[in-house]
Amino acid sequence: MITPCCGDLRDLKGNHYHRIVEITDNAGKCLLSEYTVDEPSCSTPRKRPFNLHSVSSIEELRTPSFEELLKSFWDTKSPKQHANGDARYNNGSYEAAQSVSDSRVPLIASN
Repeated sequence: MITPCCGDLRDLKGNHYHRIVEITDNAGKCLLSEYTVDEPSCSTPRKRPFNLHSVSSIEELRTPSFEELLKSFWDTKSPKQHANGDARYNNGSYEAAQSVSDSRVPLIASN
């Protein structure tokens, strides 16, 4: 039972080896012929202008810290939105909002 399996294994290994060589050759051809962007010309390339952004414009893209984001979020909420019992951010800490009248209906069976 082992002898036929060994023969099949040798055939499989040979087929895999030939496919690996084929894939390696195709990858080499592709990299050499299709992805060659710059060809050596033995001369200095001409200077190209670059459009670089200023440091201030790059700094404007920076995400604010979590605390700043959280503070701006809670500052934009109206007092009416806090009255639903959710937690709110006040003076650097969380606190439970006191609900004057809770408009949410408790879960009930509908059928």
